[in-house]
Amino acid sequence: MAKDNYGSTPRPALLSQDQFDRYVAVQKSGVTNMWNVPLVSELSGLTEDECLDAMSNYSLYKERFAEKHTSPCDTCNGE
Repeated sequence: MAKDNYGSTPRPALLSQDQFDRYVAVQKSGVTNMWNVPLVSELSGLTEDECLDAMSNYSLYKERFAEKHTSPCDTCNGE
């Protein structure tokens, strides 16, 4: 399990690259504050637990998938 940076129980890092890319696409779109997990979930197509996993293990995923996440958010249509 990856270390949880927020002081709660560690969460296993289980997202695929596609799932992490969708999370990052919402982040880069700037449409919402990423702490608004229900909206991030809706925009990314991830479950709320998957969004929390992306938040808790962000550095691990960034290193694991090590590529630029520059694609616009298809769900947000770049808005």
